[in-house]
Amino acid sequence: ELNWRVKADEASNEVSIFTAKMVGKDNEIDKMKEDIHKAQIKLEAAEEKAKDLSNDLRAAQDRVGSLSNIEALLAKANKTIQQLKSMQKDK
Repeated sequence: ELNWRVKADEASNEVSIFTAKMVGKDNEIDKMKEDIHKAQIKLEAAEEKAKDLSNDLRAAQDRVGSLSNIEALLAKANKTIQQLKSMQKDK
């Protein structure tokens, strides 16, 4: 019976060690889940920032397009002024 008790104690110790290891693994898994959640939050913030930058870029491109149109109109106006001056000189 003593041998049986020793084996039962050893088995109980092994179960305790296994349980402790599993608790440790559960804690590791919980930490990983927390890290993943933090990474997802950072990713969402980065995606939002990218969207904002994309909108800023589009707005800047629109302004550049408007400036190009203004430059074209000014060039046309200058050409017209030069033509009018030329016509005035011819008179």
